[in-house]
Amino acid sequence: MNRVQKALLYPSPPSLKKRILYALETSLYWSGIAWSYSRFTQGSGAIILMYHSIAGPDEAIWLNTTEYVSLNAFTRQMRFLARHRKVISLYKLLEMIKNHQEIPNGTVVITFDDGYRNNFTQAVPILEKYHLPATFFLPTGLIDRGENMWADELLSFFSYRTCNHLYYNSKEVDLSCPHTLIEIYHSIQRQCVNSDLQTRNMILENLRTQLKPNCKPPKLLATWDDVNLALHHHNQIDIGAHSHDHLSLPNLKPEVAKEQVRKSFQRISEELSLKTRLFAYPYNRFCPNADLQLKALDVAGALANGDHKLITSASNLRQLPRVDTQMSQTELKYRTTGAHPNLIQVLKKPFL
Repeated sequence: MNRVQKALLYPSPPSLKKRILYALETSLYWSGIAWSYSRFTQGSGAIILMYHSIAGPDEAIWLNTTEYVSLNAFTRQMRFLARHRKVISLYKLLEMIKNHQEIPNGTVVITFDDGYRNNFTQAVPILEKYHLPATFFLPTGLIDRGENMWADELLSFFSYRTCNHLYYNSKEVDLSCPHTLIEIYHSIQRQCVNSDLQTRNMILENLRTQLKPNCKPPKLLATWDDVNLALHHHNQIDIGAHSHDHLSLPNLKPEVAKEQVRKSFQRISEELSLKTRLFAYPYNRFCPNADLQLKALDVAGALANGDHKLITSASNLRQLPRVDTQMSQTELKYRTTGAHPNLIQVLKKPFL
């Protein structure tokens, strides 16, 4: 990772609140309090883990690394989960919720978003080695067109730019100033997240033209052949839809949001000869209009933002939350004990 990438992706050190939370979770795990709490309360529930890109250092330089777990870290995590947790498929979890079954503490579901090629070439062999099931959610339009995720493209434009002058929001800005560079980058990032496909493409093309990057990222997303090969190689893989163009569905017109959902299921059926009943919302943003389409397609479950990360038999099948995997090995161990997030809430009550 070069200096510019570090500045853009990590503009400030972790907040005091995050550092305190990490220290607390570490203490709760290694002291045995978390596991004791889980057994004492006789609680039950599962954690759904959300991965994106899994890669070695050569590929990582092209990635928006806030969405990245190193290959070595991923291997350690899977080894731990295989030995010390109960890893089940997402379909199995949905079945348990639907039947109001108790979900044992330490139950974990593994998921991947965005269709990175390294999911299938790097992660799948590790999952196979440890006999772990996983679900991969695909942005079908990007795979069809052979595109990279827009966030990785955006990062490359800024990191490898040959021009520091950018005309943005009706004024010219100088990107040689580190503060301005970070501010503009994150402003454009937010704009892209909330745009429709045409607007997002226009923003990216305008940046490419103005910044004149001298390096082009390699192809980072999987092909349909990559996915098919993985499906034939590891029989514990499930595929889910992740919309067609990876757009923020609540920001779209109702008919456009519904078409984004419908098209993604259609393309998976056409290319992989399978009918999936799983969906993950882009950016984890739930959308009522998209949900109507999912119901029409008889989708079994959907993943989106939610208040309670511990999945129980009372959880909403249409809006199951996940835990991001940008964490240390100790954080992973703590958050999959069954004590997360209830234990922290209990400890906070005297101070509220």
